[in-house]
Amino acid sequence: MAAEMLKQVGEAEAKADLIRKQANDAAKAALEEAQAKAREIVAASEARVRTETAQVLKEAQAQAEAETKAYMETITQQCDQIKAKARSNLAKATDIIVAKVVSVSG
Repeated sequence: MAAEMLKQVGEAEAKADLIRKQANDAAKAALEEAQAKAREIVAASEARVRTETAQVLKEAQAQAEAETKAYMETITQQCDQIKAKARSNLAKATDIIVAKVVSVSG
């Protein structure tokens, strides 16, 4: 009878070892699957962030170019106004110079 009990204990221990091994294998498989999914999520997130960043930079660059163009147009208009004013004053300056030259020589 003791031999039969020892045999049953041995079988129970063997079953327990097998169950433990299967549980460990299942846990490893679940962990590997979770890690693979996590890597996929991270890769997808990184790709999405890169795409969104590129889009934001593209929009910012377009806005900066538009603002620069508008600023340059304003500066060009101001320069044209200054040139026009200078041209109108050039005729007055010429008249003043001619008048002084004539009065000094005359």
